Amino acid sequence: MNWTGVNPDLQLPELGLFVDARDAMIAAVRQQVKGGVDQIKIYATGALRHVERETLEPMPQMSIEDVQAIVAEARRWRRDVAAHAYGGEGAYHAVKGGARSIEHGMMLDARVIAAMVNRGVFWCPTLSVYRPEAGLPTDDSAFSTRVVERHRQSFQAAMKAGVKIVFGTDVGAFAHGTGAREFGYMVDAGMSPIEAIRSATTRAADLIRMEGRVGTVAPGAYADLIAVEGDPIEDIAALSRVRWVMKGGRVMR
Repeated sequence: MNWTGVNPDLQLPELGLFVDARDAMIAAVRQQVKGGVDQIKIYATGALRHVERETLEPMPQMSIEDVQAIVAEARRWRRDVAAHAYGGEGAYHAVKGGARSIEHGMMLDARVIAAMVNRGVFWCPTLSVYRPEAGLPTDDSAFSTRVVERHRQSFQAAMKAGVKIVFGTDVGAFAHGTGAREFGYMVDAGMSPIEAIRSATTRAADLIRMEGRVGTVAPGAYADLIAVEGDPIEDIAALSRVRWVMKGGRVMR
């Protein structure tokens, strides 16, 4: 992600590394590993402003070979690769290139979904961030409405196909403390409450290769627990009513 429309004479910290060739991509992976990251994230498509307004086609930014090179270097350092990808060619290249997860994916089509199922790729749909409630600035409300509806369709198609869907919100682009509403969006789109909960616990742990340590109540796990007011299986909104928190076995609230 990058700042746009900013005076180039202003020295602002960038939110990502810019690379123009494959050797630079590999060097960027090494730089990130040296900095202590646990995971590499790539931008396989552009941002929302790069989506073609008529066709909703996202702009691809990497070839399959580009992604393969990044994934190979990341694996050498025992790191996984997540791909910001809205859909189209960019998402397909990310999946075929070996990304472990797709982030956002509002415009996933049948070809990409089939490739994700075939390769066991996870999907973190972040339904929250593109909805009006997130409060992101927009100059085209009709376009935003189409994106939200296409996102819902992609979610339903991926769920029906058996894609491994994990919980995520992109919080930070909107206010912290509101992320639990993602559960409601998932359930409204057709996911059962228990599957929504699993997406944030056992399946999320699988994605980040922490099975048995987080996302579960079991001997040897981290003992990260919450208690909520109500039964989330009957009312998923109960997950917004947190009354007790334990972190690492220590009661925090």
